Amino acid sequence: ISDSEDPTLAYPLEQLAKCLDRIGKKDEAISARARAAKIQKDAQSIPHFGKILLPPGAPARIKEAEEMRLLGQKYMRLDLQSKALAYFDRAVALDSKNAQAYKDRASAESWFDMTTKAINDLNLAIKLKPDFAQAYFDRGMAYESLSQYPRALSDFGRAIALNPRDIESLGTRGKLLDVMGKHKEAIADYTRAIASDTTHYWPYVQRAVAYTSLKQYQDAINDYTTLIERAPDDYEYYEYRRDLYIKAGDKAKAQADQKTISQLKSKLK
Repeated sequence: ISDSEDPTLAYPLEQLAKCLDRIGKKDEAISARARAAKIQKDAQSIPHFGKILLPPGAPARIKEAEEMRLLGQKYMRLDLQSKALAYFDRAVALDSKNAQAYKDRASAESWFDMTTKAINDLNLAIKLKPDFAQAYFDRGMAYESLSQYPRALSDFGRAIALNPRDIESLGTRGKLLDVMGKHKEAIADYTRAIASDTTHYWPYVQRAVAYTSLKQYQDAINDYTTLIERAPDDYEYYEYRRDLYIKAGDKAKAQADQKTISQLKSKLK
């Protein structure tokens, strides 16, 4: 995709045209608006492809399939999912053995709530590549959206087994377990996520929520204290901890946190 086709250029070109109008450069303004209009038109257009002439497995055909897939990925990043889906369709048509193409197409289908089609594509991706951890994760997300929680948990588990340090899968499974009331299991996943990478903040927050559900207030307080030590100017972590001190019956520490909250908020005014 050339720079001239990048949809993000349309708005700045329109603003440029307004500035050019103000300083009397009418012809240049017209040119900028025309370019913006062309970019917008190209962005919304859905590509049409010719008949595939090369036989399956031909190197040139496989190469074209990968080019189509990469274009689809780029349009997904630009939030042009309809156009991306057309490129993914072409990629799959060119190379029916490309597991990544099926996985990518499933991402576009999921965006349009075409969940059954997405699951079918992910099934094909996994059949072609049984160790495709990301495909298991995506299929788990699709099953979760359908409230098929046992299947979702199974797929998240497979993704984690293939990549034990996959924080996204650990966190997603942990959150689902917590929603299902399986707080201890959720805590175990958040703990594994923290052990894999201590720099993230969200596992501490999610684990504290699970601890709170079990009324293990001190454990939850400890997690928020860790975050406060990292981000001492973020009053929200003090608010979370204050509420836990209240639940735990420690009014003095709750009042101390409230005082800090008030001081931090006053700095923002």
